[in-house]
Amino acid sequence: MERYGKSPWHRMTRTDGSREDDHKAPAFISPSSSTNAFHDYDAVATAKRRPSKTTLAAVSRIRSLFTAASGVKKQPAGLGSRVTGTLFGLRHGHHRNVHLAFQPDPKSPPVVLIELATTMGPFVADLASGPVRFVLECRKRTDGSSAAAPWEEGEWKEFCNGRVRGSAWRRRHEDIDRKVLEALRPVTFGAGMMPDVEGSSGDLVYMRARFEREVRSRDSEAFYMIGSESEGHPEISIFMLRI
Repeated sequence: MERYGKSPWHRMTRTDGSREDDHKAPAFISPSSSTNAFHDYDAVATAKRRPSKTTLAAVSRIRSLFTAASGVKKQPAGLGSRVTGTLFGLRHGHHRNVHLAFQPDPKSPPVVLIELATTMGPFVADLASGPVRFVLECRKRTDGSSAAAPWEEGEWKEFCNGRVRGSAWRRRHEDIDRKVLEALRPVTFGAGMMPDVEGSSGDLVYMRARFEREVRSRDSEAFYMIGSESEGHPEISIFMLRI
């Protein structure tokens, strides 16, 4: 089964260690716009809605992690042992679910897009306090057949830091997802907020990093955020299991 989602921006840290102050955040890019188009969102965001202390703390924490991770060398493209992972979702309004996209690199179309049951508020709060661990479980098919990889399944039962959150779904990426990922093309490592693409439902929070992909068996894969650890564990880890 396949479903849908939506779109943030604030200051961010890039791989070269520079701040958002030095590189203005890209606006959503229309087909006729240049990928070098940028605009300053800080004043607009402040006028519309000041982010909560929890959100700012989480974004600040993520930025510091990406500063440490910026020394990680870029790997060859391909959905192999290392992939680009992007998590994004609205802070307010409808479509607040966190969306997870895996790409060979930031400029490639997503190979898989998953709508998680976790909404952006709890995700930001969990990330501000420590590592976040997602487990996506699904049943093996009764006819003996199975998808080529666990991430090719269509639905999972989702756990986040040991708590059941509901159902996660793999779905096709739609126009709104393409606009978000297109706006994030220049970002290799980063986290922050940018205005909702439809301009009515609040700001969209995003984070992007490289993930180590570990294939444990035909029914088990794991993705670990590269370049930073908290309490001896990757800051974000995602496990996909068929049981």
